[in-house]
Amino acid sequence: MKKLISSLCLLAMIPILLTGCASTQVTRVTPGGNESLTTSGMDIADFQATALKMVDSLLGANVLPPAGTPPANIAVSLVRNSTSKPLLNMNLLTSKITIALSKNGRARTWMNVGIGPDGKPLVQDPIGKATAQQEEWEKDSKAVRRADFSLSGEIIETYARAGNRRENTYTIHLKLAKGNLAVWEEEQEVAKQTK
Repeated sequence: MKKLISSLCLLAMIPILLTGCASTQVTRVTPGGNESLTTSGMDIADFQATALKMVDSLLGANVLPPAGTPPANIAVSLVRNSTSKPLLNMNLLTSKITIALSKNGRARTWMNVGIGPDGKPLVQDPIGKATAQQEEWEKDSKAVRRADFSLSGEIIETYARAGNRRENTYTIHLKLAKGNLAVWEEEQEVAKQTK
């Protein structure tokens, strides 16, 4: 009798063991496409849509030189992450914007030196450790002139809860400045609900 019960238990466990050993099916999807997973945070589709709207707004504002003239130099500065997600990589947004501007031909972007919210240079590599070094480097370089504009911004997260639903709203605010004067600003919001 014990043998029979042991055998039945073993037979009952075989499907469970086989299911646990099954391989995971992997499917290739278009990043940001309809098949992509959506998260409660910012995902690739959100960055793509936001970057597209930001570029359309910037190009439509007529602050950059028209096509056929020398492109503007834009120093891409800090896009501060003020969300509860410290690993949110804002380069997923800024790189899409800089690529679109470069392809359009109306702007060239600098990724190493920018202007911070306080109007002082921000340095992301040793080339521009201080304004004096930056000016010295520019004097020696015949190919690059001083930046015409700086691009900076911030992403902020707010959330609300009602019963078992939670809504996260991400507000992305970008600013293009000429010196200390903002010549273009845009704000886009991405809202996600989970339950």
